[in-house]
Order: sequence, then structure tokens, then C-alpha cells
Amino acid sequence: MKPIIIRKTTKPTRHLTDHFKNFEKVQTVQQIFGNRTQNVLTNLPIEFTDTTIYMKVDYNGDLLINPHYLKTGESTHIYLDIIHELIHIKQVMNGKKLQPKTTIHRKTTRNRSIQTNSQRSQSPRP
Repeated sequence: MKPIIIRKTTKPTRHLTDHFKNFEKVQTVQQIFGNRTQNVLTNLPIEFTDTTIYMKVDYNGDLLINPHYLKTGESTHIYLDIIHELIHIKQVMNGKKLQPKTTIHRKTTRNRSIQTNSQRSQSPRP
């Protein structure tokens, strides 16, 4: 099953699996959380807030998502952003203290991910 992003927000706080379906089956996500993938994703709260531009993990390990971005952002960007933020969730779970991120960090990360995926899709297949 392919991952599905539910874009309509109805409550300010939900769980990740309410809006990101089948992400527990994504190999990259499984590599991040291992055998705890299903449990982590099912119990991970997300908060919809206009105080962040795209999405981010705060100092407590809470995932904050801008509802407008979820509704109107490009699917590929949202997908790459959620994978990126899940890595930060894992860092917090492992006791790492997160540093404040700038908008430049987010755009640079997204641009690198898009370039990498673009290069992969243009590579000749065996």
C-alpha cells in the first residue's frame, strides 16, 4: 500500500496516523524506528498551528504542522518533510536536544531531497 496524506484538518491536535496513512509500511520510516514503527506512529501526536511555516519538531518532541501547508503543499514536499521530521522525533526519543531551525534549513533540506530524487528518477534503470 502506498502512503496517503489526509489533508483536511478538523481538530487542532490529532495523531500522526490520522493524517499520514500507511507510513508504517514505508521502508525509510521502518529504518528510522525499527520494530517500534507502528507503536511510535500510532501514538505520535501532531498539532496543527499557524505558528510554523511548514512543519517542525519542537523541543519536547511534538510535531507541529501548518494546516495551510498540509492542505495546499505539494505532496512530494509534504512526504519528504514528514520523513525529515520523523528523524528529529527519533533524535528526541534518543535524548538529543534539538536546536532551533531556520527557514533556510528547511528549504535547503527540501531542495537537496528533491534534487536527489530527481537525479534518481533520471538515472537509467537496468
